[in-house]
Amino acid sequence: MVGIAPTLAGRAVYVFAAVLLIPSAAAEELMFRGWLMRQIAAFTRRPGILIFATAIAFSAAHFDFSADGFLTHALMGAGFAYMTLRLGGIELSTGAHAANNILFILFVQPFSIQGATSDAASGVWFGDLWLLAGYIGVTEAIVRIEALRRWAGVQGAEIAPPLAA
Repeated sequence: MVGIAPTLAGRAVYVFAAVLLIPSAAAEELMFRGWLMRQIAAFTRRPGILIFATAIAFSAAHFDFSADGFLTHALMGAGFAYMTLRLGGIELSTGAHAANNILFILFVQPFSIQGATSDAASGVWFGDLWLLAGYIGVTEAIVRIEALRRWAGVQGAEIAPPLAA
């Protein structure tokens, strides 16, 4: 395995770039779960359609049209949309998105084999489904556990009923 940056200065630049991912995650959440979701909601209030449409748009905006890349981004987008709809705001999805980006850049990408493709690999899709389940699980834990609601600053009035298609 070849390291991302062999020098300390190179590693510092790499960490600085990872920190810049926080505002980019916030911008994406404002665009897809803020503005776009509201635009689609003007035509339909069905949560399934809102989640699906914003997830597909989110994935397409990442310009990774390989089967595994597109599915990964679509499932992440679906998880972020679920968080937004269930909790009534983009705060948690923005934090989850930023954490995902930082963890990917700092820990996953440096250990990936350069040039390797895993197009439509079942292991990748299985991991993506676990990621989606994790997003939903964290959201439901916040909704259902009073201490987590207080810690997250979520008011009871902000919580939507369980989503139905």
